[in-house]
Amino acid sequence: AIMITVGLSYFLMNLAQMLFTATPVSVPSNIKTAAVKVGSFSASLPRLIAFLAACLLIFLVWLFMQKTYMGHAMRATSEKPEVAQILGINTKVAFTVAFVLSVVLAGVAGLLLTPIYTIYPSVGSVLKTTALMIVVLGGMGSIPGALLGGIIVGIVEALVGTLIDATLGPAGIFVVFLLILYIRPQGLFGKGSRVA
Repeated sequence: AIMITVGLSYFLMNLAQMLFTATPVSVPSNIKTAAVKVGSFSASLPRLIAFLAACLLIFLVWLFMQKTYMGHAMRATSEKPEVAQILGINTKVAFTVAFVLSVVLAGVAGLLLTPIYTIYPSVGSVLKTTALMIVVLGGMGSIPGALLGGIIVGIVEALVGTLIDATLGPAGIFVVFLLILYIRPQGLFGKGSRVA
């Protein structure tokens, strides 16, 4: 399944490149260069909107996963699909809802990032490595961990890019990622493996 997904990803990227070319394009937006100033500090308005929207979405997903039957069913299915089926959970529906939810969230993330980045067919491949690091850093399956991991990655990239060199931001993320995983292999909010 993983190999098929990776293959489909490359196929779609190349198809988009054939249809739309690889020339980076910028989405016209009135807020692209806008900034919010508080005293001597200023923040880019598109980045601020993306951050607040991400916080809201993370909270809504957390509520969904913790407070609804489907959220409990999805968590049970992800942990032990066979046991979930024995308990009467329709695992096919749980997998489908998880897939649809992930596609919707990825689409919203892309929408929020279009005023910030230029768009080209392989733009997602730049972001998916960072997203994977954030999930692992926060702890697999932990929604608050993903939020904290994202904030840490953003701060490290900004600090390294500002204080050292703009091109070394990703390198700084990798260093912090490896240090945290060396100290806490299960991630910041991850739980250790269960022992029977």
